[in-house]
Amino acid sequence: MTTTTGTLSGTTRAPVVRLTRQLDAPVEDVWSAWTDPERAVRWLGRFESAPAAGRGVPVHMGTGGDDFPATFSIRELEPPHRLQFSWDDTHDPGGVITVTLEPSGDGTRLTLVHELAGADTALDVAVDFGRGWEGLLSALAALLAGGDAAAVKAADTATWDSREPYWREQAAALADGVSA
Repeated sequence: MTTTTGTLSGTTRAPVVRLTRQLDAPVEDVWSAWTDPERAVRWLGRFESAPAAGRGVPVHMGTGGDDFPATFSIRELEPPHRLQFSWDDTHDPGGVITVTLEPSGDGTRLTLVHELAGADTALDVAVDFGRGWEGLLSALAALLAGGDAAAVKAADTATWDSREPYWREQAAALADGVSA
């Protein structure tokens, strides 16, 4: 299981989830895993089309592939280093996600920043997104290492609850005005 490494900052109504990962793959390979629908389905979700700047991409997330429908509205696409999209669905204030990829040693440093805003429930949603991204990034790492990303993604259900205390602690510190 991957150690929880994310942070929560911002404000209670506009929290920011931030995660970093050192991945054992070149930047171009990590980029492809994010943007190639045939690879993304193995760890992130089923894309109905390839991402393109200025376009909404319907995505079906979850271990079953159709569990959580959303639209990723692509704001920026700067291959192979930066992807920014808004997350639009009917259940959550999805916010804006920025993924930055930088060469680092023999691999890639991935930084994911997920900015939420505007809802009284944004802090609770940030907790769920934080622990969700943790699981998805573990599946991405497995895919890039040649492992079974689908198995990691399926096992995420078992580890979902174990990540909650960490993210709740981050949220409590943010609500108290202290950086955790």
